[in-house]
Amino acid sequence: MDGPAPAPFQPGGRVEPPYFIDREAELDELSLAMAGLSAHYLVEGQRRVGKSSFLLNASNRARRENSRLAIIDIDCLQLGSVRDLADRIVQGTLAHYKDKHSVKGWLVLQATALEGAIREALGKIEKVTVKSVKRILTVFVDFREGRVDEMGLLREAFEFADRFASEAGFGTVVLLDEVQELTKFEGAIFGLFKSVGDRAKNLRFVFSGSAPRVLERVFFGKAGALYQMALRISLGPLPEGETKRFIDARLAAVALRAEAPAVDRWIALSGGIPFYVQRIGHAVYFQAMHERRAAVDTGLVERACEQVMLQMGGDFDARISAKFSATQRRILVVLSKRGPLRRVDLARALARKSTSISEDLGKLVEWMEVVRERRGVYRMADPLMAAWLSQSRFADQPVRPAGRRRRRPA
Repeated sequence: MDGPAPAPFQPGGRVEPPYFIDREAELDELSLAMAGLSAHYLVEGQRRVGKSSFLLNASNRARRENSRLAIIDIDCLQLGSVRDLADRIVQGTLAHYKDKHSVKGWLVLQATALEGAIREALGKIEKVTVKSVKRILTVFVDFREGRVDEMGLLREAFEFADRFASEAGFGTVVLLDEVQELTKFEGAIFGLFKSVGDRAKNLRFVFSGSAPRVLERVFFGKAGALYQMALRISLGPLPEGETKRFIDARLAAVALRAEAPAVDRWIALSGGIPFYVQRIGHAVYFQAMHERRAAVDTGLVERACEQVMLQMGGDFDARISAKFSATQRRILVVLSKRGPLRRVDLARALARKSTSISEDLGKLVEWMEVVRERRGVYRMADPLMAAWLSQSRFADQPVRPAGRRRRRPA
């Protein structure tokens, strides 16, 4: 007996087809570059725009193009130290070789050194015949005993990945998701990526991030440590046509269809952000099943969106409360109610001078919470959080109208 059909939308985690909303041109560019080790790349975009899923699908394609490619996937949010990054580089390189071969002896030795049994490791290192493995084991021992610092360890880890790939006949790509998090470590870390990346023959980096000012300073400012090192792929909200095709295809997979105005409203509420397209879709599907609908109308989409905002309200509330200053919260509230706005109109609504909000507004742009559009107009980047915020407890404080300032009578 067949079970129930799988839900047509997957609202969390990294997704693959048929749940992945395709970005064919960008996927082709990055996957071919990874497979051929042709360049370093930076993938940038706001939160929830699908960077992690994009990297996963690019990696899968690259592996199909080049079966000898090692891809080391690192979430920089999870790194507590430079040492953690060095560990991940070495362990990922060795794990790839282990998956392709039945040789395990020196993998055990590497684990022994990393786990701290230094004296035992020292006695066994001489038995290792692969030069690059022997060297990195020795470096880890030196680090444990204080003869090598963290930056020296990381440099050796990168060089090990490059040398060992050459010795073993494969190429290595290191994915660094949320790379802006590395700014919490020693400032020289980005310079190290540059010096290693420029010389490496069998190692390439793919960086991914969501802090535009940090990325612009590090990668594209003339004084940046990684200036002109990486090619750039910018992921924005999905085009309407692409989003519509995805929605129609996923609904058709469970014998549902959506009226054209409902799809338009769905796209408007999600802002073309893949996470919200999926999250609203998930709620739409189960609402339609509950109501025994064959077609999705605008009212059902509105109810589904209300349900999603209710589910995410705790996350939004905690984020607004913990991350932003009082002025930044007021800026977001005004934009949620009245945006898009020019800075002068935004300041007027806050009863502030335009120059007095520049720093806080700049921080919100840097964090990709606010988008600066052409002609100096600002809006919230997250349309669903904006809709929630405009109705939340934070929105209770009245704001001035954003129109022209009235002249005082003569």
